Amino acid sequence: MFIEDGQGKGNIAAVNNDNQLITRAASVEQRLVSALDDNYYEATTGKVTLADADETGIIYVKNTGTTDIVVDRVFYDIWEPF
Repeated sequence: MFIEDGQGKGNIAAVNNDNQLITRAASVEQRLVSALDDNYYEATTGKVTLADADETGIIYVKNTGTTDIVVDRVFYDIWEPF
């Protein structure tokens, strides 16, 4: 019995000395794929002053298009400079 690649290239799966199937996988971050497709955006902002005197970190996102927006991650930097 053989396991072929399914693409008609004639590649057959390999097995090691312990009769284990030799495989390989590639993992790509979604943001990299989106960047290559020109669909990746990154938003950063410094602290701003809103209605009160306290500085506030804020990001405002508005979607006016027909494509869904997926927020991959949100983080807040608490590092105080010297």
